[in-house]
Amino acid sequence: MKILITTTLKGNLTEAKVKSLVALPEVERIFYVSDRPGPFFEKVKYYCMPPRLLKVFNNNAVVRLVFKFFMVFYLSIVKRPDLLMGYSFMPHGINAALIGRILNIPRCINVIGGVLGVEGGGFTCGNNVLLKKLRKKDSFLEKILLRIANTSDFITVTGSNTRDFLISKGLDKEKIEILSSTIDTKRFFPANSKRIYDLITIAELIPSKGIDVFLKIVSRLKKNKFKIKAVILGDGELRRYLEDLSRKLGLEEIVQFAGFDSNVERYLNASKIFLLPTQNEGLSLSMLEAMACGAVPVVSKVGDLEDAVKNGVNGRLLDKDDIDGFASAISGLLRAPKTLALYSKSAVETIRENYTIKGATEKWKRILSNIRLSREVTSWYFDRLRSMNVLEIGYRLMRILRLRLLGARFLLLGKNTYLSPKASREARFFVDEKDIDFIRQDFAKVRKKGLFEIRDIDWYNDPVSNARCKGAFRDDTRHRIGFYQVEIRRIWELNRFQWLVSYAQQYAMERDEAAAEKIVSVLKDWIEKNPALKGINWSDSLEVSLRLLSWAWIYFLIKDSMAFHNDFEHIFLRSIYFQVNFIESNLSRYSSANNHLIGEGMGLFITGVLFPQLKGAGKRLKKGKAILEQEIEKQVYPDGVSKEQSTGYHEFVTDLYLISLIIARKNNIEFSDTLYSRLEKMCEFLMHMTDKNGNLPSIGDSDDGVVIRLDTLREGPNAVSVLNTASVIFNRRDFKKYSIDGKTLWLLGRKGYDRFSLLKKASNVGISKGFGHSGYYIMRHKDLFLSFDCGALGYLSLAAHGHADSLAITLNIGDRDILIDPGTYLYRSGNGWRDYFRSTKAHNTIRIDRLDQSEIRGPFLWGYKADAFVKSWWPNGGYDKVCGYHTGYARLDDPVVHTREVVFDKLHKEIIIDDILVSKKEHFAELFFHLHPDCILTRIGPNTLEILNKDAIIQIDLDPRLRTYISNGDKDPVCGWYSGGFGDKVETSTICAETYFKGNARFVTRILVRDKR
Repeated sequence: MKILITTTLKGNLTEAKVKSLVALPEVERIFYVSDRPGPFFEKVKYYCMPPRLLKVFNNNAVVRLVFKFFMVFYLSIVKRPDLLMGYSFMPHGINAALIGRILNIPRCINVIGGVLGVEGGGFTCGNNVLLKKLRKKDSFLEKILLRIANTSDFITVTGSNTRDFLISKGLDKEKIEILSSTIDTKRFFPANSKRIYDLITIAELIPSKGIDVFLKIVSRLKKNKFKIKAVILGDGELRRYLEDLSRKLGLEEIVQFAGFDSNVERYLNASKIFLLPTQNEGLSLSMLEAMACGAVPVVSKVGDLEDAVKNGVNGRLLDKDDIDGFASAISGLLRAPKTLALYSKSAVETIRENYTIKGATEKWKRILSNIRLSREVTSWYFDRLRSMNVLEIGYRLMRILRLRLLGARFLLLGKNTYLSPKASREARFFVDEKDIDFIRQDFAKVRKKGLFEIRDIDWYNDPVSNARCKGAFRDDTRHRIGFYQVEIRRIWELNRFQWLVSYAQQYAMERDEAAAEKIVSVLKDWIEKNPALKGINWSDSLEVSLRLLSWAWIYFLIKDSMAFHNDFEHIFLRSIYFQVNFIESNLSRYSSANNHLIGEGMGLFITGVLFPQLKGAGKRLKKGKAILEQEIEKQVYPDGVSKEQSTGYHEFVTDLYLISLIIARKNNIEFSDTLYSRLEKMCEFLMHMTDKNGNLPSIGDSDDGVVIRLDTLREGPNAVSVLNTASVIFNRRDFKKYSIDGKTLWLLGRKGYDRFSLLKKASNVGISKGFGHSGYYIMRHKDLFLSFDCGALGYLSLAAHGHADSLAITLNIGDRDILIDPGTYLYRSGNGWRDYFRSTKAHNTIRIDRLDQSEIRGPFLWGYKADAFVKSWWPNGGYDKVCGYHTGYARLDDPVVHTREVVFDKLHKEIIIDDILVSKKEHFAELFFHLHPDCILTRIGPNTLEILNKDAIIQIDLDPRLRTYISNGDKDPVCGWYSGGFGDKVETSTICAETYFKGNARFVTRILVRDKR
């Protein structure tokens, strides 16, 4: 991280402020614009006005200020710092805020002068020559400057008094951090030396520091017959005046004017009391240094001094003009050496606990982390805009306007004005009473416990991190790039209400009115706590669609209960009307038109069919149906594979279409033959990609989300249920998996069960299959399953759910996973983990020069995208062969082409992977093979390894020119991890092999499937 600082801080203050920053490894460089160079730091480069030029302009303050402004502007453009900082509110902090705003650079204002550094515009504080003539508080100017300051990303203050003042003026308290000067305790500490000075002060000799009051206090002590020895360190415009005053008061023999001395610790360790009767202050650095050396502070109760000085504990605080009070406090301490010693010890402890470089470094680490995330927000916005065309930008602006107007419409909506005077037709649900009677009599009842234990649901809480994320409906996009340490997906899962559908099923089976009342109370609670267009649960139209599907199930299963009375039904239907209007006004078009748009089409269609009593139901039905018809052709290849290049989302979209098709048939609504045909091919792909237990290889993203949860019979892979349902819809016995599952039973009812029972299961084991449009190739033999990915990164400009996995393979034997795709883990809250699980390194392929095949720009955003092409596909009875290449590294200055050929010799149970790399110059190549956590890995030779997963055994022979090592749960760099489900992460073994190559290089890997032991 590069930081640009503008200030007029002098040497000691520069050291105190900068030292904690340069200690951070993430701080790469600091560009420091000031009047004079500060102390040497390796990471700091100073930019100051040349002395000769200063001399020409007679050290003019206006010239110096203009120079610094333009130098900061110039460096901001040329150096492109990650953070722009200004020390002092006015002018440097405001300059930093303005320049940062203009150039879109994160900015931080460091208020070092306390309240007076801000109040009235900050003109009454400090010793700025330029501002001397303007020393007059101006409330109007103060408001303007505070508004500018509030545009900064962070504001640091020296203490709680300044923080509270800024908050009282309307500044965002979340932006304000107390971060005072730091003390180098290796330099400033109590030395075993004689304390020959009773009093010491260190300050610039200017009016605000109260050095004249210091002399008057010493004079008062002298009159009280105290033998005092005092020293004043510092220089300034008042030195001659103060020396004259000292002589007039007869203090020549008592007070020593030592001037400027860089070795201040020598004086502090020789002093008993640090006296500072200052008129205004932030948090005096000299006072903190004195306390670190054991000098007891006796100071004015101004600014933020009382944050460090606790009256009667480690020092004394007095009114700034109370000369008698100061004299009394000092004489009291000098007369009580034990008390003075206790105060001294406590002062040292205060510094060590609260004002060390280490403590400030930790605070800066947190601030810079947030700055980095804020920078990512900005970067994400620009990258996201680049992924849009002009039409999409216009559409999104219109969508914002529509949502604003929609909010106004909702406010004006009357009690019954959302209902249609006359429903056009009667809705027919998935199941009726006869179906439920059949399920009740012939199958196990729903056994769902815990309904009556549900209390006070927090609809905005992430149950894992226990953090809340309320947010605004479309205005807060930070959750989309991981700014919050909250996994929004987990919050949305709760708000999909799929868990409550199970309780509605239980009511339908048992007719327990108490259960119906509890369900109604939960729904009512959500409606009350999630008003229309407010909160994170109104931020995504797909989530609203899935919630409405769940609500439809709940409605039709419990609407005849006593709990679902007329008054609540109006509240419930009104909320559905709000939500479906939100979907209609907030569709995911253009670059976002992936599975979200299909889900939104399903939401419009299902709501239009099942709730004909709502106004506009017919129009929404047609619109939803049109979206479903159009998008299956746009988003699904002719070979039946989702263009998102994700097996998880392929299953999800297939489910969306099957559910829409079922409810359409129930209500005599016809879809096109094209939709039927493409949907059947989607099911065929699902059939070929599942193993014997119905599990899918985890290619691309997966959040484990399902369209609806209805399985009351047994838990199993959702893909099994999808194929079971498809077997009935398309009368395909090869789709049929095992016995009927609960979800299929509830979707299709008694008639569906009868048709399912008549289908005789057919086996497709051993059939190799290529999907040329999508680039997936499945090689099978008996119980061995091998997949090869030679498809696109993902769909549209975002490719949101794709991974950088070109030419990656997976291997499964029976129900044992061997070579795996490590999964997804998290979407938004995982920091770098999201990037790792999408990276080339996390897949069974080759990485060049430690770069991903495609460039990650955000959690759901890519920059440069690799294209993959199949050169040949040859399925044969004895062996299968596929060959492809990708363009991921064509972007390098010296392009690299990776071609991979995979040959599956079925007779000898051997897989041969032939990787060819072509370049002109030298590059670094890494080859990865990720194992399932259940695998036991044994090295039986330098480049020969044996993998055992229960009764599945394979041997891998890597090319002898590669250096091979094993990663397992490594964090720096990250490698050797597996996510078997969303939010889960465990250590696993990854075989890593690496080498340098130049020109044409060929590396052969042999995988031999051995007989069971």
